[in-house]
Amino acid sequence: MQKRLLGLSFSLFLLFGVFACTQAPQQPSPAAETSSAPGLVDDHFTYKEVSPGVWQIDDQGLSNIYLVTGTTKALLIDSGQGKGNLLKTVREITALPVSTVITHGHPDHACGRFQFELIYGSAKDIELMDFFCTAPNQPTINPVKTGSHFDLGDRTIEVLEQPGHTAGSIVLLDKANKMTFTGDNNNILVWLYLGHSKPLKTYQDSLKRMNTYINKNEINIIYPGHDGPNQPGLIADQIACIDAILNQQCTGEPYTNELTPYSGQLCNSQYAPACQSAQIVFDPKNLWEKP
Repeated sequence: MQKRLLGLSFSLFLLFGVFACTQAPQQPSPAAETSSAPGLVDDHFTYKEVSPGVWQIDDQGLSNIYLVTGTTKALLIDSGQGKGNLLKTVREITALPVSTVITHGHPDHACGRFQFELIYGSAKDIELMDFFCTAPNQPTINPVKTGSHFDLGDRTIEVLEQPGHTAGSIVLLDKANKMTFTGDNNNILVWLYLGHSKPLKTYQDSLKRMNTYINKNEINIIYPGHDGPNQPGLIADQIACIDAILNQQCTGEPYTNELTPYSGQLCNSQYAPACQSAQIVFDPKNLWEKP
């Protein structure tokens, strides 16, 4: 695993710098919190309430962090790159006890977690998080999986595993309020070409499971890790776009990004009308699970 990460880590660190539950989770200790963090920028974040009790925190355009507040607890979804004083920002919004859940192990989502005590995420991405996030005193990741949930008092947030972008990607479902928080699983443009991404067919199977949840619970909005919000119809577009790739109806165009050393192929509606709003970057050598 470490060898597969080396090329990606070098490019990501150039941009980011070296980054200084099956049941309802336990309460964090308020006494252990501090809003003063040496080396962290206090005015790094901006935020807005995007739905009652849901705050989108902008990590300087790099990624979206979400804070969901209930009557008794709050849940922080992702922790950003680790340069800003995220705890101070959270405490400007709520005084409730806060748990943090990481959608996947990439540094723009996972590396600010050292500012908090109770951290949750998929066990399958712990090695990825530990590799990228090198600030001291990173807290232990408490594993979650499909069916794990966070009880915030008047709202419950449920975990659904979505291997694809990374092996341990998860999304968070708020069924009662008809919304989902998806990390990088349901961006308009999704990377499946990284050296540690799962095969494209694995990702499509994840999307099909998610689409069943979305339709069954009438979810009407997606809050993604970048840009957004998105409409739930995006998931069907992603599934159809992958069908076009797997059926060799879309070879797309070459794709590179300065953040990674990898190269892949971009499929979108220009090359396959079935993609509609979806854009998938894939590795032609990583389409199917190996026997």
